[in-house]
Amino acid sequence: MKTIQFFKLVFFSIILVSIISSCKKDKPEEEAITKEKILTSKTGWKLDEIRYLIDVNLHYYHRYSRSNNTDNSDNDVIVFKDGGTGTYSFGATGAIQTYPITWSFTNAEKTKMVMAITFTPTITLTLYCSDVEVAEKMLFMNAYYTDQNGKNIFQIARRTPVTETVPINQAANPSNSEQLLSQRTGGWKMNTIRFLTENVFSYYQRGAGSGNTINSDDDVLIFNSNGSGSYSFRTTGPIQTYPISWAFKNSEKTKMEITINFSGLPVTLYCNDVEISDTDFFLNAYYINPGTGKYILQVARRAP
Repeated sequence: MKTIQFFKLVFFSIILVSIISSCKKDKPEEEAITKEKILTSKTGWKLDEIRYLIDVNLHYYHRYSRSNNTDNSDNDVIVFKDGGTGTYSFGATGAIQTYPITWSFTNAEKTKMVMAITFTPTITLTLYCSDVEVAEKMLFMNAYYTDQNGKNIFQIARRTPVTETVPINQAANPSNSEQLLSQRTGGWKMNTIRFLTENVFSYYQRGAGSGNTINSDDDVLIFNSNGSGSYSFRTTGPIQTYPISWAFKNSEKTKMEITINFSGLPVTLYCNDVEISDTDFFLNAYYINPGTGKYILQVARRAP
């Protein structure tokens, strides 16, 4: 009897496993949520914040904190559609203009994107976007392009779905961000930088075989735990090193000021969208070139 019961148990176990396996096969697999699907699932992405440089003029817009706005971008909306198409709208209320766009990611990580806006049959502006971050309630990127008048433009923009009625803030950095920066006693070397000043766009990527317009191999920031540190770089000749002071400017530690003292000539970088981890330090910053008195807008990523 025990043997019969044993075979019964085995038999029914096999049937049960078969039923479960069959149910699993019959149930459709959940479709992966890709960055493309997030972008196209929204009825539109409105501009929440943008900082951009054109010629020598620095522009700024914030939907919810308007005291420093130089522009009104309340109606600036991008709609991403399936198939790499969509629309771009902007303009004053009552006079909003809408134009067709094409868009696509250009790398496997989907952190780079090309977006083309067709304003007329003869005017199409192509935005080359980098550091793209896509989430359910936020789209962040920086982009450069040349307008129809030959002016280079560099922008850093944050968008949210048009259905959102409150600001979606960047995630806070770790509470020990000061320690993360200062524990790298050898400093933070430049990995990539893009910047625009006086209509000249410059670029550097460490280890790139081609494409660099500047050499930042010796560009290093060292942060000390007491808010001091140093900045080193080389143009020609020996490496030059200058003292810095630094501090976070908000509780989330996403805003920062770094002041470099160039032999009695202080230059302050106003840093935003700061992201810090044990191995990565990202920010965008604007400052005034002391030699020319002109604005510089940059996006930089550093590593230990």
